[in-house]
Order: sequence, then C-alpha cells, then structure tokens
Amino acid sequence: MNSMLPTAMILTLRQRRRLGQFEDAVQSCSLDAERLLEFIEWMGLGLSFHRLQGPLRAAVKVLIKDLEEGEYEHALYREVGYQIDNYKRACWTELEERLGSAEACLDEAGNVLEKYQFAFRENYGESLDELAQKQLLDAILDSATSSTGVH
Repeated sequence: MNSMLPTAMILTLRQRRRLGQFEDAVQSCSLDAERLLEFIEWMGLGLSFHRLQGPLRAAVKVLIKDLEEGEYEHALYREVGYQIDNYKRACWTELEERLGSAEACLDEAGNVLEKYQFAFRENYGESLDELAQKQLLDAILDSATSSTGVH
C-alpha cells in the first residue's frame, strides 16, 4: 500500500462530499445557466481527477446551452446527475489504479479507519482550505503517476 493512500482517500471523500452538494441541487432541477457555469469553473479548481471530468463537463454544457435557449428537458438534469455518479465511482477506481487497493484503509462499513483519520488531522489539522486540499491530492496523484506510469 502506498503510504499516501489514506490521505488521498480522505481528500477524495471531501471532494466527493462537495460534489454531492451540487448533485442535490441538480436532482431538484433548480439550477440556472449561471450557476451551472460556476460549477464548470469550480470543477477545474476543485476536482482532482481531471481526465474523468470530460463526460460530466459535456453534460453540463448541453444543459447550459438548452437553458440559455429557454427550452430544456428534465432528462438533461438527470444526465448531469448520472455523470456526477459516474465521476464519483470512477475516481475510486483511478485512486486504486494509482495508489493500490484501499481495503487495508477501510473498516467494515467502508469508512477510512480512525487511525488514518487521526493521522490526517495530526498532519494537516483543519487548516486546509478547499484549494489546498485539491493541490495536495493533485500532488499525491501526480507523484503516483510518475512512479507507476498510470495516467
């Protein structure tokens, strides 16, 4: 197991929670084009798994285009929600491809073991803002990519 895997898992979980907040708004079909444009911008600044973002970005752009034209179908919101789900699942797969199996870091309920959560708090405290968390996860993933050759 890569020693940075628990840290990467915690940071990925945090990104997924932030993405989940947007997912809730998408499911309510209450987002306008301006908010969706902000989301696309946030994706670039707030999400680390860049190569997985393409289908999600494309779905959001189609929805924006239709909203701006004044005609849209609720199915477009569902497609964005579907792509968010795909992204969230794919980032775990990518994380394990780059850093190894996560099983040793998880309890029976699928939560990161308390000893790793404690170590994270000891090393980083609660002082990491969203951008710092993304930068740290990017650095871990980049380091793993250069050592494994996985992109």
